[in-house]
Amino acid sequence: MSYRLYQSPLARLALVFVLLLGLAGCAAKPAVQPQVVSGTVQVDGVAVDYTVMGLGEPLLMLTGYAMTRDMWDQEFIDTLASKHRLILMDNRGMGQSRLDPGAEVSIAGMARDAAGLLDAMGISGTGVLGWSMGGMVAQELALARQDLVCSLVLVASASDSAALIPVLDEMNTMSLDQIRETMFPTGWVSAHPETSGRVRRRIAPPDMSVLARQYQAMRTWPGTSSRLMKLRAPVLLLVGKKDWVCPPELSQNMLEFLQGGQATLEVVDHGSHWMMHQFPEELAARVDAFLAGSRCAGTPLGKKRP
Repeated sequence: MSYRLYQSPLARLALVFVLLLGLAGCAAKPAVQPQVVSGTVQVDGVAVDYTVMGLGEPLLMLTGYAMTRDMWDQEFIDTLASKHRLILMDNRGMGQSRLDPGAEVSIAGMARDAAGLLDAMGISGTGVLGWSMGGMVAQELALARQDLVCSLVLVASASDSAALIPVLDEMNTMSLDQIRETMFPTGWVSAHPETSGRVRRRIAPPDMSVLARQYQAMRTWPGTSSRLMKLRAPVLLLVGKKDWVCPPELSQNMLEFLQGGQATLEVVDHGSHWMMHQFPEELAARVDAFLAGSRCAGTPLGKKRP
């Protein structure tokens, strides 16, 4: 498959995402930085780059479309890192995670990368938090490797892409300012100007062909709706009431597909698709409370399973 960069509607949408996040300001650094260790693991020919920070039981963090591990809200990450050992990874082809030009980019493939990273780190049980597209990857990981995932947090995500793709296509017709505004509730940025400053600056421009392949991965993803009832791990569904990209109805659908298992849906008032920049401490507290109740006891980092 070939990609006509900067010419196709898809490339334009990807470019808008790059500009939108590249022009945003950087959040201020906290006074006390948790210990941070970075590294690279080879998984099926892909160099998966990761960062570990914080204290406590492990929590794998999976990012969304066009995002890298450096673009989580800083306060959200720092708050979580005060109680959890966070594993922040870049999806294949994003950030410092390299892949061959012809390598597959799929939702299931990104889940295998995450599993390979956890295996290489010797982690036998961990919480997993996936945001947006990262939530799709998290679902595939939890279904394929239930031995690795003992609790699952899905933030602003969905169990299939049918409703998401038209939204991305609509965003392709919008200007940069329009997209920035739609990422937050109407009037939110003007009433809370500090919110835009929380969106972290992209360190380096991404490979546009990889963004195109991520989009195609979501478009062709078969979804998990018919398989979610097989999950054994407890699940927290977090969604913003004002999220038009992945609206609450999609999380409600996932709750019903889970068929009354250990699943909880929490809808955040005034929350948008970028609600981690609106309510970083509140979201971290909700995640903390869920993980504390899920009794997830992962293998300490650095210790191999017997």
